[in-house]
Amino acid sequence: MQNLLIEYFRGVDRERSCDELPFQLLQGNMMNELGRLVTTPDNFFFLLNNNPFDLYQYFHACKAVGVNAPAMLTAAICETSWMNCGKMLQAGKLLQDLAFYREAEMLFNKGQQVVCHSTEVANVKDALGYLYRLQARYDEACPLFEGALSIQQREYGLESTEVASSMCNLAILYRKMGNFVGAEPLYTKSCEIRSKLLGVYHTETGQSYNGLGCLYQDQGKDKLAEEHFLIALSIRENCNGPNHPDVAMTLTNLASLYLSQAHYDDAERLFTRALHIYESIYGESHPDVAHTLAYLAGVYVERGKYTAANLLFVRAIAIKKALLGPRHPEVAQSLSDMGVLHARMKDYDTALDLYQQCLSIRIEVLGKDHPDTAQSMNNVAAILVDKGMHGEAEHMYKDALAITEAKFGPTHQNVCQTLLKLANLHQRQKKSLSKIEPLYVRSLAILKQHYGEVHPDVALCLNDYAVLKFNAGKTAEAEALYLQMLHTYEKLFPPKVGQLHPDLARAHGNIAAFYTAMGNLAQAHAHTTLAAQEQTAV
Repeated sequence: MQNLLIEYFRGVDRERSCDELPFQLLQGNMMNELGRLVTTPDNFFFLLNNNPFDLYQYFHACKAVGVNAPAMLTAAICETSWMNCGKMLQAGKLLQDLAFYREAEMLFNKGQQVVCHSTEVANVKDALGYLYRLQARYDEACPLFEGALSIQQREYGLESTEVASSMCNLAILYRKMGNFVGAEPLYTKSCEIRSKLLGVYHTETGQSYNGLGCLYQDQGKDKLAEEHFLIALSIRENCNGPNHPDVAMTLTNLASLYLSQAHYDDAERLFTRALHIYESIYGESHPDVAHTLAYLAGVYVERGKYTAANLLFVRAIAIKKALLGPRHPEVAQSLSDMGVLHARMKDYDTALDLYQQCLSIRIEVLGKDHPDTAQSMNNVAAILVDKGMHGEAEHMYKDALAITEAKFGPTHQNVCQTLLKLANLHQRQKKSLSKIEPLYVRSLAILKQHYGEVHPDVALCLNDYAVLKFNAGKTAEAEALYLQMLHTYEKLFPPKVGQLHPDLARAHGNIAAFYTAMGNLAQAHAHTTLAAQEQTAV
């Protein structure tokens, strides 16, 4: 079957994909033949360079009937004498995209054995580092990215485009690990190098600005994030025109920021524009289209447009399943997103089923000790709490906490998320103040360490802590916490006469409820009046 596909393509009309030999084998359910055809190295690389998304379909069709195309390809490539490092990395990255991580790792490691020069060593380290980052194998990824950066600096000097690229790779890893202090100087230096060597208006400089925007958003520094996203957008539109995938990427990042700020009109407009760009370039079935559909659905969820959101989630899941297979982490993410929708609708049975499907995929593909698996455990536990299954929920929260602490350490912001969920559960269980209060104290310390005193998550934690103090009869301490929460929101969203940010308006509403319970009706009325000034055009 060697070269059969290449010979076949020479005699068919390339405009009609349905005439292609692999497609005919697929339609004829001849999976063994299809597997052998598309995993022959010559044929595989021909398809990869011409129809990579067809390969997605062929590999998963084979897997569905027990034909292990990834293993066949890996074996064939490893046995091919003419295979160089670059091609091994190319094949491994496709398998990585399809979440065949074990086979991808085998090819990357095989590539290490055939490297010809040090820059190829750096490329292999970057490839393996990226794979390990996906799998949350951060301790293994870190020395690889650091090693790649060291090689590039030795080969090209301290300031080169290659060095800037390696700095970005390492900065992304540090972001994932919650090491914002380590990430920022790497992003900043890569931006300086690229601006100096390539100019501000260059695609690679735009990448650095976009990365800095993501970092600042993670830190809750919304103004800096918006500033850097807008610079990145200007650069990318100037370099590539208004309808380019890089432009769509930055539009999506900026829209996500606006969504987090409850600026729903701006978020919807930018997500919609990004979606149109992706569809015009890739068509209606592409991973980036699916991602953007899910983001847009998130806006609809926040606006209460649940039917419209559900339609977009269904479409996103269908695209991801068709391209990536039904057991891919990206499919799991969309199932989780849809679970959020059904939880908002108080359809807890459906939400639980979706969260459990997501958890099953993540355990199978990513492993029990992956942070995304812990996040799924948190989601399942939250529904169990709503269904009154407190014992099972507590057990799952503690498992999630153990995973997150083992992966990130005790002071990571993801640890804080589970601590707060556990604290809220303990309140429902009527556990003692001495059991619950340390969870809030620790959470506040973590949040302030990472984000500073002024951040939405800090305000939310103060609010929940105040509720705990009130329920414990410590009303003076509760009042102090409520006022700290209010002042945090006022710094985040400076009040405008007659038009308050929704989060600030809700803060006034919570304090009004507190003063009503305390019998201080004058204060309650003042805060109720302010709560009624919530802005509606968001």
